[in-house]
Amino acid sequence: DPMIRIRNYRLIHAACVAAALLATTTQSRAELGDAGSNAADFLRLGNGAAAAPQGEAYAGRSGSIEVMPYNPAGLRWMERSEIMLQHNEYLSDIRSEYIAGATQLGSFRIGASLNYLDQGNFTRRTISRPNGAGSFDADAWTGSLALAAPLGQSFSIGVEARLFQENIDDASRTSGSANVGLHYRPRKFPQTELGVVARHLGGTVKFDRDNEKLPLEYAVGASSLVMERLRLSAEVAWPRNQNPDWKVGGDLRLVDNLFIRGGYNSRNDLGSGVSAGIGVKYKSLMFDYAWVDYNATGPAHRISVTAQFGETKSE
Repeated sequence: DPMIRIRNYRLIHAACVAAALLATTTQSRAELGDAGSNAADFLRLGNGAAAAPQGEAYAGRSGSIEVMPYNPAGLRWMERSEIMLQHNEYLSDIRSEYIAGATQLGSFRIGASLNYLDQGNFTRRTISRPNGAGSFDADAWTGSLALAAPLGQSFSIGVEARLFQENIDDASRTSGSANVGLHYRPRKFPQTELGVVARHLGGTVKFDRDNEKLPLEYAVGASSLVMERLRLSAEVAWPRNQNPDWKVGGDLRLVDNLFIRGGYNSRNDLGSGVSAGIGVKYKSLMFDYAWVDYNATGPAHRISVTAQFGETKSE
């Protein structure tokens, strides 16, 4: 029975990650062999209800706390301190809670975040009790510290170090990873931005008797403000042993305090890849909502509120 239970853990873990990450279901990705065998795939789940409706095309974005998990180098261009709270309703009963904050320290920007992912409750099955022997939970925690520093007038470099723990019943694993990025905002054309980032750098992670690799990926992105009210973004990401992910998005300021957003993310194989959202600003508060299409499984909903405080500082 213990061996059967371990196998059940692995199956449940794979099912949780597949649902939460919109795991690739097409034959082309399956043929690549290693797809879906990464450890801690939940690290690829994005955060922020402004990024989600724009296809999470944020490798080349900057200036807000929301860029931290996508490219920490973009934190350099934050003008005020920020705190963000987020609630995310994924598929089925999978949900997450996220809190993050960032501020200025001299010429640097520093940030921190904490994310909790509840993957739901499952029935325990054994050989002697195939119809059920109670239930167990699966969840994961991720904490991070980030630092962004200027490299001259137009470039910045950023690092986000992460510590995570994944729990399935009484089995768990703990390890770390890092995101490292570069960002470029030309002084003559500050409305156009470029970014490159390596996400989920780290060694192998052991679960039971298996050593698994982290979901390493490299991404490049660009962003540009068009007609003063519309910002367009694009990103291409190369996950380990998988086909590239293509992401595009737009953020349109209808009036001073109202934004509408839309985008596409090819990673979403369980749905059309289409996403949409809205943002409302009130004084120093920003309220954001995201809707992501998952076809038959129903849409996911993400809401967040971001508060700005402190003096305005620009470079």
